[in-house]
Amino acid sequence: MTPHGLRVKPCPHLTLHNSLARPDPETRRVRRLVLPWLMLIYLCVPGGRTLAQTPLLVFAAASLSDVFLALEEEFEQLNPEVDVVLNLASSSTLANQILLGARADVVASADEAQIERLRDAGLVDDAQVFTYNRLALVVPSDNPAGLNAPVELARPGLRLVFASPGVPVRGYSDLVLERLATQQQIEVGDVLANLASEENNVRQVLFRIAFGSADAGFVYRSDITPALADRIAVIPLPNDINVRATYPVAVLADSANEQLARAFIAFLHSSAGQRRLQDHGFIPAIPETPPWNWSSCQTAAAA
Repeated sequence: MTPHGLRVKPCPHLTLHNSLARPDPETRRVRRLVLPWLMLIYLCVPGGRTLAQTPLLVFAAASLSDVFLALEEEFEQLNPEVDVVLNLASSSTLANQILLGARADVVASADEAQIERLRDAGLVDDAQVFTYNRLALVVPSDNPAGLNAPVELARPGLRLVFASPGVPVRGYSDLVLERLATQQQIEVGDVLANLASEENNVRQVLFRIAFGSADAGFVYRSDITPALADRIAVIPLPNDINVRATYPVAVLADSANEQLARAFIAFLHSSAGQRRLQDHGFIPAIPETPPWNWSSCQTAAAA
């Protein structure tokens, strides 16, 4: 590992062979002069990260993992001098990391509350909404609990898995439960009594359900990726119960690469960026983007 944080892989044709005998002073002096240049040549060859590349540190919500990996590749193709470095975790975890001094250039959150925390601390100035999302109530594909409707979440004996309090998707989930309680006259406490687990981020909730260790839980629609679509089924949420999740993005006040950070945010708002978000199940934030078309996975059938 170099002082720049770069891992150097051994290159056979550049290796200086060791000898059991201790090298003489002149040989040691030559090695000290030559080795740094050999390392520099290796680091600058095509296919490896060059010392000229500027790292852009992007903190993004876990629900953005798949689409931001795609956007990272596209942005780097447009800007070969930039190396986008992603940090993916729950929005609350990302905010905590930044509040504790972690360095970042861009932060993309799954709700506005985490950005407000950073703004209150003077760590971001303005933020822009770049996409939206909706919740999905999901069950394992074979629906072993035989759930037919959201109101049945209050049925005793279910094993529910939600995100932990403070994680954005949990806030949205609690809002859905409040609306459900008002319209269907159930007790939110009866639903929460069925909680078997609270996870650190929405992807962990999804995996618990997809692999059969829970009966149901709330995730984002965009989390239902093709890789997992055949392992889960969806219980429809009426529009008047569902909520719209808002995703803001901001440049950190102490960013060392403010212009690049703003260029990345502009890319998110571009037609290419919005279309990529749409392709991954998000709702465009730009009006002129074509209407959102979510290809739903299978609807749950009662066992």
